[in-house]
Amino acid sequence: MDSDTLLQHVISVERRAEDILADKQQVVDLDRKRNANREALRALKRSTDTKTWTCFGNTFIKFSNSDVDRMLRRDQETLNSEITALRDALPTKVNELREMEGKADARSFARLKALSREEVESLLSKQDSQY
Repeated sequence: MDSDTLLQHVISVERRAEDILADKQQVVDLDRKRNANREALRALKRSTDTKTWTCFGNTFIKFSNSDVDRMLRRDQETLNSEITALRDALPTKVNELREMEGKADARSFARLKALSREEVESLLSKQDSQY
């Protein structure tokens, strides 16, 4: 392998590794936003006021509690879907990096996914019907 080919390979490996690290950091950042939204939703439930000041960039606007609640819940759904998409893509990217480095696939529990609520309920209902 000549030096140019080797250099291109190292560059592509480093780019893939940086991409993985960027995705992991983005998951952390999105999770922080999600936790802040949870705190805001809890504070909103405890509030006795009918309207709440809400910050958008550098501007504060007073909205009704129901509007703020709706916006926060919609934002939570968006954050959850973005985090899920990033987490689902990471194992594939890590395996691609391992292949580029000449290592075997990472055959571990990392590829396992938790059962969804519907799957758990289905299993529990089948178990209950057997008894």
